[in-house]
Amino acid sequence: MTFNIALLRKLALLIVPVLFVFGCDSDNDNDTPPVQAQSSYVRVAHWSPDAPAVDVWVDGNLVLEDVNFNGLSGYLELTEGSHSITVVAANTTSPAVIQETVMLNANTSYTVAATGLLSGTPSIDAWALIDDRTPAGGQAKVRFAHASPDAPNVDIYATGGTTPLFANIPFRSAANYISVAPGSVGLEVRIAGTSDVVVRFAPISLEAGRNYTVVAKGLASPGSIPNALSAYAVVDAPGNGSQTVNLVPVEASTALVRAGHLSPDAPNVDVYVGGMLIAQGYSYRGFSEYVTVSADVQTEVEVFIEGTTTNPVISADVVFGSNEVYSIVATGLAGNSTLGAIVVNDDLTTTDGSRIRFVHAASDAPTVDITLTDGTVLFGNVEFNEALDYIGVPAGVYNLQVRLAGTETVVLSFADVELPSGSVYSIYASGLLSDGTLGAIAVVDEVFPGSTVLSLESAEAEVRVAHLSPDAPNVDVYVDNARVLEDVPFTAVSGYLRVPAKTQMIEVYVAGTTINPVINTTLTWLPNQAYTVAATGLVGSNDLAPIVLVDDRSGDPNGNAHVRFVHTSPDAPAVNIRVAGGGPVLFENVSFREFADYIGVAAATYNLEVVLTSNGQVVLEIPGIELSSSTNYTVFAIGLAGNGTLAALPAVDSQGD
Repeated sequence: MTFNIALLRKLALLIVPVLFVFGCDSDNDNDTPPVQAQSSYVRVAHWSPDAPAVDVWVDGNLVLEDVNFNGLSGYLELTEGSHSITVVAANTTSPAVIQETVMLNANTSYTVAATGLLSGTPSIDAWALIDDRTPAGGQAKVRFAHASPDAPNVDIYATGGTTPLFANIPFRSAANYISVAPGSVGLEVRIAGTSDVVVRFAPISLEAGRNYTVVAKGLASPGSIPNALSAYAVVDAPGNGSQTVNLVPVEASTALVRAGHLSPDAPNVDVYVGGMLIAQGYSYRGFSEYVTVSADVQTEVEVFIEGTTTNPVISADVVFGSNEVYSIVATGLAGNSTLGAIVVNDDLTTTDGSRIRFVHAASDAPTVDITLTDGTVLFGNVEFNEALDYIGVPAGVYNLQVRLAGTETVVLSFADVELPSGSVYSIYASGLLSDGTLGAIAVVDEVFPGSTVLSLESAEAEVRVAHLSPDAPNVDVYVDNARVLEDVPFTAVSGYLRVPAKTQMIEVYVAGTTINPVINTTLTWLPNQAYTVAATGLVGSNDLAPIVLVDDRSGDPNGNAHVRFVHTSPDAPAVNIRVAGGGPVLFENVSFREFADYIGVAAATYNLEVVLTSNGQVVLEIPGIELSSSTNYTVFAIGLAGNGTLAALPAVDSQGD
């Protein structure tokens, strides 16, 4: 084995001066008899990770022999006064690299350690610690010494603890001893002021009546140097001071965490987890990527207004489970002090189908069910800030509805929601019901990036209104308390209005009034459907009521016209519709408020007849009905047979009308 003598000399020169300052020679010019000399105790440690092996001699006694990094001598009991310290290359006795005489103070125990780096910064230096070797009755005494030259200031916690045992300890600093109850304890080294665990150690046994120094040493980033970060517990007392117990590192448990912003009135925010910035400048409906954080420890979550680090708008302590995945989502309103955060456990497992779950983050929306349009409940009775478990569904395209829990009242619909095979989504309801901003997003639950957000557009329907009551005056039509049509006369058929696909209140008033509606009903529109709502019957008979028709607005790709018939004449009996001149019957036995569904016919001009189903009597001739190619029509029978006002009213249903 070869050694760099110059480096050894540097090491020795560092150790010996520190020992020397413990005392100095004193002359005794008096004739008084000398006082009985008392004892001092010194041990030497090698904690410089890139320094070579050395032998250290004290008064001719070998106390460290051929010792590399981690070496520790026992306490050598010396009388107070002068002593010879000699350092030589390992396994040699000469020449002496250093030989000095030092003075030690009485009744004091010392550890003198070589720390730092021979080839780097902080540079190598000797570090002297005064040791406490007086036991505490029934307790153990522990302190922490930071000897890792490239590690930052650290906090030392008992594993899973919420309060540090030793806080903010820098390199070459030792905390004071503390008394602890005997027992087994695991330790964590965390970056000071954060929950970021640098290393976690398996439990060690701390015995009553023993004093310990826990030493962190080595390099956090060793590179080519073999001495990586490690720790041992040195037994200061009882014993000779050379006993050490290695602390066994265990894999620090971690979790994945992302942040989401679903507070409608909150500004952009920065999110910190355990002192680490995980989301910067996130706006409403934004989600961050997943980041790795320490698990199984209490971790502070703080949300600040963007660019600030004081007065968090949200602050909470959270314990993340090992190997779990989470979303921390800001919900509620800043303006009414309901702003808070929910911690949602994510499951990124994929299957052959799709997996979805629903999270209710709309603060003023009541408890809801999430259903298909046929009423099948996917997620039931979901309250604000509640996240339901994932469910598996076949891959496909879905229309979804949000309903008031336990009812058929639809408050929101989403059309054409594509759920591909292998996808995992969290669907978050967000916004406000009260101001019309209620909506939803689908957040893709995947490890990378984890920040993909798909906006689910609120679905719409198309609705037109027909005034087909012969004795009703002109009317105004209101939808959810908003007037949509004004002064509508008999026989008028409006154009199509685009409305949200949800449950809406329909009210019809005599034009210019807003009391005593002549029609008051609630109707639910399905996504991407078209409807005709026709006022039918007689006001005078107290029989005014709407009929709701589902319209087909798609054209026939083969060029045929499509036509249907609706009977809205209150006093006319059941009728058939046929082509005039003995032609075929198109619609048969249609009674008041009934309709015959669409049929396809060749595009042409037709003469039609309305005949009584009962006896074939022609009651209405409809000449010159022009049916264009790829166009859909509804023909309404209107008016009264009894007063001769029976007539036909054709309407075009196809797109563009």
